[in-house]
Amino acid sequence: MTTQTTNIIRSITGRIDAARRRYYARELMSAVVRSIAVALLLVSLTVLIESVAVLGSDGRTMLLLVALVLSALVALFLLWRPVLQSLHLLPRLSDGEVARMIGAHHPHIADRLRNTLDLVTLSASPDFTGSSELLEVSIEHFGRSSQGTDFGAFVSFDRVRRMSVTAASYGAVMLVLTGIPGLPFHDAAMRIVRYDQDLRPPAAFTILVRPGNMELLKGESAAVEAVLVPAEESGTLPKELVFAFAEEGVETDDRRTVRPDSAGVFRFLFPPLKQSLSYVFSSGEISSGRFTISVTDRPFVRTLTVALTPPAYSGLKREALEENNGDLLILPGTVVEWNIVPSKPVASAAVVMKDGAVVKMRKDGGQWRTTFVPSRASVYTIALQDEEGNANRNVIEYSIRMLTDEHPVVQITAPAKNVDITKAMDLPMQFTMSDDFGVGSLSIRYRLARSNYAAEATEFSAVTLFTGDNAKERMFEYRWDLSPLGLVPEDVVEYYAEVKDNDNVNGPKTGRSQTFLIRLPSLEEVFADAERTQDAAGKELEEALKEAQEIRKELNELSNDMKKNQQMDWQKQKKAEELVQRYEEMQKKVSDVSESIDDMSRQLQENNTLSPETLEKYMELQKTLTEMDSPEFQKAMKRMQEAMQSADPEQMRQAMQQAQFNEEQFRQSIERTMSLLKRIQIEQKVDELLKRTEEMKQAQEAVREETEKLDPKDAGKAEDLARKQEAVDRQLEEMKKELEGLQERMEQFPKEMPLEKLEEAQQAAADKAMKEAMSQSAQQLRSRQRDRAQAAQQQAASGISEMQQQLSELQEQMMNNQMQQTMNALRKAMQDLLQISQKQEQLKNRTRSLDPNSQQFREIAQQQQNLQGDLNNVANALAELSEQSFAVTPEMGKQIGRAMGQMQQAMSAVEQRNGQGASSQQGEAMASLNKAAVQMQGAMQQMQQQGGQGGGSLLQQLRGMAMQQQQINMQTEQMGNQEGMTPQQMQEMGRLARQQDAVRRSLEQLQRESEAAPEKERIMGDLGKISEEMKEVVQQLQRSAADKNTLQQQERILSRLLQAQRSMRERDYEQKRKAVTAVAPPRRSPADLAPAAVRPKLQQDLQRAQEAGYSKDYLELIRKYYEALERKEP
Repeated sequence: MTTQTTNIIRSITGRIDAARRRYYARELMSAVVRSIAVALLLVSLTVLIESVAVLGSDGRTMLLLVALVLSALVALFLLWRPVLQSLHLLPRLSDGEVARMIGAHHPHIADRLRNTLDLVTLSASPDFTGSSELLEVSIEHFGRSSQGTDFGAFVSFDRVRRMSVTAASYGAVMLVLTGIPGLPFHDAAMRIVRYDQDLRPPAAFTILVRPGNMELLKGESAAVEAVLVPAEESGTLPKELVFAFAEEGVETDDRRTVRPDSAGVFRFLFPPLKQSLSYVFSSGEISSGRFTISVTDRPFVRTLTVALTPPAYSGLKREALEENNGDLLILPGTVVEWNIVPSKPVASAAVVMKDGAVVKMRKDGGQWRTTFVPSRASVYTIALQDEEGNANRNVIEYSIRMLTDEHPVVQITAPAKNVDITKAMDLPMQFTMSDDFGVGSLSIRYRLARSNYAAEATEFSAVTLFTGDNAKERMFEYRWDLSPLGLVPEDVVEYYAEVKDNDNVNGPKTGRSQTFLIRLPSLEEVFADAERTQDAAGKELEEALKEAQEIRKELNELSNDMKKNQQMDWQKQKKAEELVQRYEEMQKKVSDVSESIDDMSRQLQENNTLSPETLEKYMELQKTLTEMDSPEFQKAMKRMQEAMQSADPEQMRQAMQQAQFNEEQFRQSIERTMSLLKRIQIEQKVDELLKRTEEMKQAQEAVREETEKLDPKDAGKAEDLARKQEAVDRQLEEMKKELEGLQERMEQFPKEMPLEKLEEAQQAAADKAMKEAMSQSAQQLRSRQRDRAQAAQQQAASGISEMQQQLSELQEQMMNNQMQQTMNALRKAMQDLLQISQKQEQLKNRTRSLDPNSQQFREIAQQQQNLQGDLNNVANALAELSEQSFAVTPEMGKQIGRAMGQMQQAMSAVEQRNGQGASSQQGEAMASLNKAAVQMQGAMQQMQQQGGQGGGSLLQQLRGMAMQQQQINMQTEQMGNQEGMTPQQMQEMGRLARQQDAVRRSLEQLQRESEAAPEKERIMGDLGKISEEMKEVVQQLQRSAADKNTLQQQERILSRLLQAQRSMRERDYEQKRKAVTAVAPPRRSPADLAPAAVRPKLQQDLQRAQEAGYSKDYLELIRKYYEALERKEP
């Protein structure tokens, strides 16, 4: 561009900028004028208000302050933008916007100025492609045409001048109105200028208020009063005032009219105040001014929390009560923790008890805390005092109640009655105890309540069972060992259980059980109880036998009736039901007998009054009674009843036959049991007499020893010894009576019993020299002739020893007789069986090769029938023997019964001319006969070993124990496999416990007997720990707590018993032992066996015996027996 064009552009932009400055100057002036106008208006309004209201100094001050603030705010609102734009602090109008306003004001310019500016801007752009010459020409043309035009003419100051004139006129008027004295505006303006001065005219009177502003505590009442003071003495005072008051936060006053009293005082009484308020006395325009009554709260407990920590012995957990619940129900020794939050800051806080005790609290932040251990019931409050000394009022009373720690309770649940104990001197006991917070200890308190030889104890002694147990409920089992008490027969001990709780705050409290008595019965009482039990058992068995015979009779009648008339009717069915019911009742009697005999044998065993042989027989009898519970008979009766209901004649006939057969077996079992019981009673009576004799001997020895120490001057002691000697004499008289009773029992079995030996024992008991020696001893003791008394006592002791010797020989001979008779009977039965077996084998060989048309079948049938008759005779003989001895086992009977059945099947095959079938059955019968013979041989060998001395006897006892232990193990395992325990099963478990304890006692007796044996070390080494394990098993069985561990213990016991047997058998073969070959008794040997097929058959039977699981000794015996048979072959 040319210089001229550039100058034109600069001129144009300069003129535009001048126009813009003019525009902003007008805007600023306009804002200033308007601000001044608003200020004048507010000042005039303030003067107007004051002229009308005539405010006080405070009102004027506030009114002036409002006017000034509003004026400043309006000025700020009007001036801030123009000022900032003039100072270029806010965006200004652009050249284009100014050009538009210029063009709008000058029509000849219109948009030309704005277009020229756009062309200038376009020419400066690098993208401009137009003609520069044309552009310059256009700019120069516009410059020349607008050179005389005033760009700033569009900014007019006319409005500003009019506003200024208006504002100046209004200001002049206000100045005139406020400047002329006497006018209201003048006075108002003067009062506003002196806004901080009270320019009101003096009132006719002044209201003086007492006490004016005040502070009260919440709940207190306030009295205010006003007195009128006239401005002039002659002034007139109003007759009433208006009293106005308003609570804090309430805008409307509560107005009351108040009249003066006789003293001219206006009074007003506020009720108890809860909130701050303001009040004023006024009369017309005259006011006392407003006063305030500030109501402040007394401190109070805003939040109360209580935590309780019970004493440790209670086992209770720490407890936090609900908020603001301060009532306590606690145990003595409980730590109480209070935590409060006051309504306002306080200077002190405390827990105040009703008895005057004060527990100060400590500050913890905004809370106050303290702890205390109340010792008794009480009432307490929370006391607060704030920093001004104000205390809380209307406090809440909280109660403290003490929980009662109840006394513990204990019961003796076993035996829970007065009991007689045995010489074992232990009492199984069971206790149940409870306490609300835990049991601390349990003890037994006891004293000797009655004795024939010692003074009664006045104080109770104690046995502590346990301490330190905190269980709330507990059952405890204990075996009380009474041996340290040194009890003698007929002593009575009184005892009770005492339990203490675990209260370590006030001391343990005690509880005691019911008091019971323990009595040690005399030997005579023990034997008398046993005899009564035996007699009762015998009567029960007799009744059961009679009942069985009646059932048999009615079964036969029912069977005959069924044969005559197979029609089933209601009467027959009813009869069958009655028979089943009667059988169950009969079986119940037998079970009761079994339990009573079991209890009796246990009592006798615990009192150590039975020999091991008698005890073993009682256990065998117990087993026999248990086996009498015939499930076959019961099932047969049930099937008979069901067959009647089904109306099937054939089924009814079979069921009837089976019932009759099983009834016969049951009846025979009862007869056998009765016979065996009578024999065992005799053996027990002999044991009893030996025990009585031993007791007499000990008593006589005790008298002798005390006589040696007797002081001849001690008449009281001498009299006491004389009475003891007379007691021994009375025991001798009782012995004579018991021997007579034994004679009556033995005479029932004259062939079996050594009556001549009994007579010798009776003669020894009736020895006059012994009787006279006892009498002389008593007389000489009373005369205090000690030496003569000792001589008589020695003679009496010799007589007792002789009687004891005779009884021992009686017992030994009786056992030997029984064994010999049993051995002879078994030997004869075995020989008979072998002969029958031999004949059966010969008959088998003949039958096997017969032609079906052979005429020999009739002869063979006759011979087979003869063999059946011979076998039936053997069975009857064994049945008779079974009533005398336990040597006849059920297994023997089963084998003989199996042989009889096989012979019957052989007869049937012979009748059908079936030689092969008959031969096969005859062979089976022969095998059964051989097995029965082997069993009899084993029984005889056992009896021979039992009759031996020394190691042989010990070995036999060990074998017996092992057999008993094996039976106990099997029954325990069966009980353990059952889920749950019925009362009957628990009773059975108790019986097993008693049997296990019997084995344990027998083992201990064996250990005592082995003390004198040369093989003591080996025997004791084998049996060392068995007894202790047996004790543990007994305890577990008594608790019905048999588990897998119990079974394992029982297996270990059995294993050690068997190991002990092996050790003793090995000893029998040692070189240092001298062996004596037994001499077989003379007997007639059976005829030679047929040589044909003997060896294969013998080998087969030997193999079967091995597979049957016989012991090593039995297998050796069987092997030798078969080898002897083979050697007899030609």
